[in-house]
Amino acid sequence: MPVKAKLPPGKGKRVPLNMRTTRERRKVLENAAASSGRSLVQEVEYRLDRSFLEEDHLSLICGDSRTARFVVDILDSKKLIESYQEKSVWEDFECHEAMKEALKRLLARGAPQPTGKFKKQVMAYDRYAEKRLKPWKEQGGGRGLLSNPDAGDPPPLKPSPAQLARAVGRAAADVVTQSRVKALEEVLKAYPPEEE
Repeated sequence: MPVKAKLPPGKGKRVPLNMRTTRERRKVLENAAASSGRSLVQEVEYRLDRSFLEEDHLSLICGDSRTARFVVDILDSKKLIESYQEKSVWEDFECHEAMKEALKRLLARGAPQPTGKFKKQVMAYDRYAEKRLKPWKEQGGGRGLLSNPDAGDPPPLKPSPAQLARAVGRAAADVVTQSRVKALEEVLKAYPPEEE
């Protein structure tokens, strides 16, 4: 009789995992196990392993697990919206609006707090804007019934830190959605043709 190889302590040893599920889910797992030739327990373990591999793969593609979760949540939201509305977010205005709202909420959920540097930039901008608008306001410029129409338009202001940040986002989205052909052509110019 062959001797079993000794595994390091804890390695490969099976430990119990008690779980409950619905009858429907059990039936799906039993059918999958029968199709694959695995036992029910092996099928559950196989599917758990696959889910972790898929998470790891998505994290690798996205750069980190937090971004991967965000991408999955976006796709899940899209499926839920389309299932509920029975229309595509790409073909129906209402669905598209629902998707935009879902994206805003998902993004806000993971929003970091502003840094001290950003807060200082905002405070400096507020002081700048107040100083720049003061003469105009003193002439009665403003909005509403009490404003003086003779004051004219407010003086132009440079963009605020938040406006600059949003401009970066708009530019990034525009670059992503534009054709990459020009970028490819530029890169290819740097590569000399290979001799045959």
